[in-house]
Amino acid sequence: MFQDEEQHPSLTKPDGGSPEEDRLRAENERLREQSEQVADANAYAAELVAELELTRTELQEREAYLRTLLDTLSVGVMVVDVATHQILDLNPFALRMVGRRRDELIGHSCHTMICPSGTGACPITDLGQQIDQSERNVVTVQGEHIPVLKTVVPVLRKDRYVLLESFVDLRAIKQAEAQMKRAKESAEAASHAKSEFLANMSHEIRSPMNGVIGMLDLALDTELSAEQRDYLAMAKSSAESLLVVINDILDFSKIEAGKLELESIEFDLRDTLETTMKALAVRAAEKELEINCYVRPGVPDGIMGDPGRLRQVIVNLVGNAIKFTETGGVTLAVESDALAAEAAGLHFSVSDTGIGIPEDKWGAILQPFTQADGSTTRRFGGTGLGLPISRRLVELMGGRLWLESVVGEGSTFHFTAQFAQARVAPPDQRYSSLVGVPALIVDDNAETRRILGEVLTSWSMQPALAGSAPMAFSMIEESACNGRPFPVVLADAGLADRNPFSLLQQIAKNPLLAVTGVVLLAPAGRRKDEGTHAQACVAAVLRKPAGESELRSAILNALDRCKRERKWATSDRESPDRTGRRLYVLVAEDNPLNKVVTVRFLEKLGHSAQFVQTGREVLERIQEETFDLILMDIQMPDMDGFEAAQAIRVQERTTGRHMPIIALTAHALKGDRERCLAAGMDGYLSKPVRLDELSKEIEKTLTSLPEPKSVT
Repeated sequence: MFQDEEQHPSLTKPDGGSPEEDRLRAENERLREQSEQVADANAYAAELVAELELTRTELQEREAYLRTLLDTLSVGVMVVDVATHQILDLNPFALRMVGRRRDELIGHSCHTMICPSGTGACPITDLGQQIDQSERNVVTVQGEHIPVLKTVVPVLRKDRYVLLESFVDLRAIKQAEAQMKRAKESAEAASHAKSEFLANMSHEIRSPMNGVIGMLDLALDTELSAEQRDYLAMAKSSAESLLVVINDILDFSKIEAGKLELESIEFDLRDTLETTMKALAVRAAEKELEINCYVRPGVPDGIMGDPGRLRQVIVNLVGNAIKFTETGGVTLAVESDALAAEAAGLHFSVSDTGIGIPEDKWGAILQPFTQADGSTTRRFGGTGLGLPISRRLVELMGGRLWLESVVGEGSTFHFTAQFAQARVAPPDQRYSSLVGVPALIVDDNAETRRILGEVLTSWSMQPALAGSAPMAFSMIEESACNGRPFPVVLADAGLADRNPFSLLQQIAKNPLLAVTGVVLLAPAGRRKDEGTHAQACVAAVLRKPAGESELRSAILNALDRCKRERKWATSDRESPDRTGRRLYVLVAEDNPLNKVVTVRFLEKLGHSAQFVQTGREVLERIQEETFDLILMDIQMPDMDGFEAAQAIRVQERTTGRHMPIIALTAHALKGDRERCLAAGMDGYLSKPVRLDELSKEIEKTLTSLPEPKSVT
């Protein structure tokens, strides 16, 4: 060992250190540095060990987390080796689905244990398919094939690829789909049964109603005492009310069954509305109500749609307004719908001055079988179906129905409807002479005065308004004295002073007013006094509400009355047109009552008839006699109307003579008319049949027959 320097003086240099000492010092320094490096390396190694331990812990936690996810998923998960097709792992859901233990599957081929495909036919590895949410099957331990929604993804694991397969059990979904299919088939069968029921009910109800109403019409046309006529008139009114209820119920049933469809034909809007409102005006006149119809300028005349269903909505809304109004009036207004996408989107409003509807009842009255007053002591009857049916019809026409109302002041029902404009009417040059013509409107109803004033203004006339006969005569005299007399006066025949003809008499007696022509506006149902009209030189009498075309014609007639013979012109429609010849008609009808009604109607039209009860008898009778027309019921025993019509058309291929056939049937559902025409019939009437409808259909059918074909 080394000794102290003091003990070895020979080792020291004069300057205080020997070479050996320097060497030792350098060696010690090197050893010290190496020791520090080893210490640093040990510290770094300790840090690496700590980090590796942390990473291993995190990996263990992550593996446990992923395993927990797989074990709790309600989706089957399976890992399969690509090369050997051996099952490497499964989650509990997959095991429960196939009904096997884990040790029964791990290490075994997936083809024999789960997948239904055979060896060499794996969709992924052998057939090259890409399975992504595809419907496949897995096999249970009992051999049951379970439908699943399967996804397969290749995953690289430890330098080799495995298939990660996941599948969702579709058994509940498939069962639900099967139940839905059965429910759909059941609903379709129920809908078909409902349609058949509707057709049968329509026939069974309308057939007796045709007999009841027809017999009442015939009875009312006979000589009766006043008391008998009143009884029969009340019976007919009740029958008509019952028919309205029946039609409402049938329409509602058709809507509920989804069998109600709309026609799309061209019709004249103004003519349709005017005809409808005139029919309702009689009911309004019975309650002394004013009724108006105003189609604003710019609304097209010719449109495409279903005029019958539009008329039904108008009749319902206006009829309700009349029923719930005691004083005042009802107004129908039509204008273009600014929000409509179609060329002829229209906005209709029906306003009344009736009892009004509380706001909390607005939604309820649009529901089936509901009225604003549901108590047993309510003053107004009805089925509660009219408004719901109207709402559904409006929706079918591409619009909506809503209302505004104030209790005690009245209600306004609005609805919109979409139509297509069929044509643009060319300007009528006949009315150019109305431009700038002064006219006086005399009516004690402010709404009527306003509407008539707007109508005349739209024709470029210059209307003035008067609310009473004295006021009117004062204005007439003043204008005459100023050299600008009124050439035409529109006067209400039901003025509040109850003496409307005093005004007419004063006009007739005053020489200054010789150029004044009067158009009298009379409430519907009012008897005409021809003598008074003639004495007063009335140019025309129109029934309220007057249509625009008849009003313009009447004004022109009034303006021209001094240039032609004075006569009284009325707006009443003439009796239905006739064919102009006596017809020999074969009636095929198995209902005795309807048979009598039809034959009596034909006799009233000047025709004669024979009747049979079955389609087979029709074929036999036309071989024995020559008829001008056949009225064919559809539902008859032995051979129905469709079969009989088709058999007649087959026979005509050899004769070349076309036999006119009109279907006379209680079938009144959508498509029944088309079925009748497709069977070879020329016309169609649904029961109950009215006399004027029968006359018009006969005329229409006979005037539109095809040209006779020559037989070679």
